[in-house]
Amino acid sequence: MNYRMARIISLVLALAAMGCIWFLTMSEDPNILLVATTGALFISALAVHLIFYRCPHCRKRLPSRGHPGESCRKCGKKLDS
Repeated sequence: MNYRMARIISLVLALAAMGCIWFLTMSEDPNILLVATTGALFISALAVHLIFYRCPHCRKRLPSRGHPGESCRKCGKKLDS
């Protein structure tokens, strides 16, 4: 998995978890399965981001905020090559 796909997958998982939180706030009696699903989605999003969002050359973590740029800040090589 490349760094772009990892960023997209972790974003989708985090948005799904936020949707679950919205459902939890709307219901009067929270479902334990929905609470567990929300936690699992957040943990999965974090794990994908920490494991796969890395430079393809030096394997150092890319910055989490904003666009990573055209080259790695650690090794200087182009990310798309």
